[in-house]
Amino acid sequence: MRVFNKNIAVSIVLAVLIFLGAWSCKKDVIENVKPNNVTYNLDTLNLYSSAAQKTRQKSPAQFISILYINLYQQSIPGNLLDNLDVLSSSIGDKNMCNEMIVKSFITGTGVKIPQNTDMRADIDKFISNTYILFYLRKPTEIERYHLKSVIQQDSKMSPTDIYTAFALSKEYQFY
Repeated sequence: MRVFNKNIAVSIVLAVLIFLGAWSCKKDVIENVKPNNVTYNLDTLNLYSSAAQKTRQKSPAQFISILYINLYQQSIPGNLLDNLDVLSSSIGDKNMCNEMIVKSFITGTGVKIPQNTDMRADIDKFISNTYILFYLRKPTEIERYHLKSVIQQDSKMSPTDIYTAFALSKEYQFY
């Protein structure tokens, strides 16, 4: 009788282990992702309804980092940000320092600024994109009208000039 009880006990233990092993050894496949079909879950961009909502001034590091992203469409290298932040801290005239940084970035290689022909082909789209890029808001009708008339009346006005003006504006200093 003892032998019978041992065999039953061993059989039960083995059955339980096999049952548990069957459940624990399965690999759950959540999602198959092919490398060329990668999806990035980016946050949506919240736009301001007016410039009056911007109450906090950007730090020098924030200004430099955001400007670089706006102009190059990529993150600024850490060592460049550190060097420019130290430079900005060491210069007393912040406006002059910002002008130097903006001019340096805008004339750099790899900067992503629309061509003059693209700007003039669809001025309204250029204006909307520029306001959203720099100010995180849509232009008011009077802003759109004024900038459009400036672009139409001055054939020498380039996207680089407009980007420079937006980057050096007081509104761009705030978020």
